[in-house]
Amino acid sequence: MKKVKFSIIIFLLFSSIGVTASANNEDITEKVSDSVTQSTYGLEHSKNVTVKNDAEVSQEKINNFIIQAKKVVREEKANSQSLNASIESSTYETVDYCYLDDTNLFFYEDSSIKDPELIILPVENGREETHVIKPQAIQGGFGGRVLVNSTTGNYIETRAITTSSNSTLLATNGTPYMYTGFTARGLEVDAGLAYSKGDAPGVWQPYLKIGGDDPLSTSYLLDGYNQVQYKNGYITGQPVQMDLWRNYTSGVEHNAVRLKLAGTAICADLGCSRHGDTKLTTIFSKSNIGVNSVVNYKLLATIAGSGASGQMNSTLSEISIDGIAKTPVKDEVANTQVTISGNSTSFKLSK
Repeated sequence: MKKVKFSIIIFLLFSSIGVTASANNEDITEKVSDSVTQSTYGLEHSKNVTVKNDAEVSQEKINNFIIQAKKVVREEKANSQSLNASIESSTYETVDYCYLDDTNLFFYEDSSIKDPELIILPVENGREETHVIKPQAIQGGFGGRVLVNSTTGNYIETRAITTSSNSTLLATNGTPYMYTGFTARGLEVDAGLAYSKGDAPGVWQPYLKIGGDDPLSTSYLLDGYNQVQYKNGYITGQPVQMDLWRNYTSGVEHNAVRLKLAGTAICADLGCSRHGDTKLTTIFSKSNIGVNSVVNYKLLATIAGSGASGQMNSTLSEISIDGIAKTPVKDEVANTQVTISGNSTSFKLSK
């Protein structure tokens, strides 16, 4: 069985979508659809779920996760009505749910163009204990960081948007990031978006790192796994809502660090089999972290990597903790102009 190295850096870089259930998984798919989608949810949820179970988890665990995933999808589709008009008018709608327990990665996609898919992969948990490092200058690149001084808040939310022009990003040497996160005792969490040039014009993809100081342009989760590729991403110049929980519990998620992104993507599914503006909600959840308090929350815009250079304009607006608007304070700045106005921060990076 192929093991997937999990180095505490979750960067959705899946590699080709050919996800068709093998002969060994056909029975599982049929049983799951009978016991979960039809009996539990009725006709409106009677679509079959294509299951690729490389971790060889039990049918009971698969059933339990699909129940959770369908609940999440149903809730997120209802919540998506609160997003802005440009997202609501999208042609398609997709929800991606990525969940990590101590041993396995579960990736579930509900797309408006095809039946739901579930991919389960084994992971090797390579987590090493990380000590709190006092905030220093931006490492491995340049950018700006602001802090929100809250020790008890459970979640931070903000809305991210970059300049509508891709030209400055395409000229960059390094990887642009826009993200939030927090510092806790023994732990650093960065969560948000990383820019992927890929095919023009490039997209913003989900990014979550648990442990360490600053993002790395070589971050990955699925080392060497070449059966699933994440080509989709959020459109530059369009807003992306970012919500991060330090300690989330619901269903199969227990004491989890949880990231939720919502915005307009370029494709309707994981492998971009159909292009078109898509209302995309992406959820990453890593259970059994158990962060009870934080030193502070943070928001950053950076370009990271060896010899990082380039330009990027971005804004992180509508910043709040537990639904209460918060005004951040400037922390570290390198080759960046940072402007704070109420609960909004703009960054102009140039090097």
